[in-house]
Amino acid sequence: MKMVSKYDPNAYANLLVEYLPGVIQTEAENEKALAIVLQLMKKGERGRSPEESRLLELLVTLVEDFEEKAYPLGSSNPAVALRELMNEHELKQTDMVEIFGSQGTVSLVLNGKREISKSQARKLSERFRLPIDIFIGFFFVLISLTLVHQADAQVEGGFQDAKLLKSPKVTAPKEAKETNVSGKVVVRVTVDESGKVVSVDDVLGPGAVCRSVERPDVVAIRNSARVAAMEAKFSPALANNSPLISSTTIEFDFPVKPDNQKGANLSTYKVVGTSDDPSDSKELSGGVLNGKALTLPKPVYPRAARTVNASGTVKVLVLILEDGTIFSAEATSGHPLLRAPAVIAACGAKFTPTNLEGKPVKVSGYISYNFVSP
Repeated sequence: MKMVSKYDPNAYANLLVEYLPGVIQTEAENEKALAIVLQLMKKGERGRSPEESRLLELLVTLVEDFEEKAYPLGSSNPAVALRELMNEHELKQTDMVEIFGSQGTVSLVLNGKREISKSQARKLSERFRLPIDIFIGFFFVLISLTLVHQADAQVEGGFQDAKLLKSPKVTAPKEAKETNVSGKVVVRVTVDESGKVVSVDDVLGPGAVCRSVERPDVVAIRNSARVAAMEAKFSPALANNSPLISSTTIEFDFPVKPDNQKGANLSTYKVVGTSDDPSDSKELSGGVLNGKALTLPKPVYPRAARTVNASGTVKVLVLILEDGTIFSAEATSGHPLLRAPAVIAACGAKFTPTNLEGKPVKVSGYISYNFVSP
């Protein structure tokens, strides 16, 4: 989208009063903003006033911000992250051949035409000493580009996203009940022209559990969400009243009430126990943990944040397991555009295990990241 250089501040102020744009906090607000975005984009670049184009840029930024927070996997585009890291380290495509196998594959990955595999992501993580999460993400077109394609179609019937008609009920698997892991799981799916889910493309959760966590209880919840997502039913996306293949997300909540712990006060983001008896587990509060980390990866500064000169401190609440790895990470303060990269970086941190009375224990505390606008 082209940046707007000249506009009438008074006319722009009138538009702001009319539409009252603000930080998007709910799906309903997001859909309302998207409707305005589509309305403005259908006017075309020549048909929009400079003030409308400026409003459009603001709304797209707000929508992307919400999408990043609601679906953190989409917040980090692996191809963009890799390109920025290569530029920062002055690397060429030939330098990446040892990881991807051929220069042609490197080119496809950098252009977003091929997904980075888990094995490749691990190698990139080791090379750049960054969390693996940065190189694994939803393989889908960014919202801003999607909106452009939808608007460019200039269809009379407009564009309508796929709508969820039937969402299967989910129950916590046995492994999750044993450790009291619970929370929201977000599943990205591909929906065909009939409204049928044809593939599950990615899964995030439960709650603030880091993507890299592959513990049996976490994997069991994610697998339950995958199975349920395949049974969901949608009305298909439409363009000019014709059905389209589309990508969308489904959310599943996995509350847990353990059989052996009646009335337990369970946290969405914590694991209360790792043994057969959750009450055996202990947890300490460690305050600010930056100085205690063995490794503390630096977060990527998102392009969207650079555009608006976002800066400041982001505090991330983390839960460190007995082996010193991060189990969950949740941003509790900071600029919205900076929270997702801070969480991803926090998930890659590593700490020395903490012992209490000779036994390893979990530690909860904060990791603080200071973003300075370049």
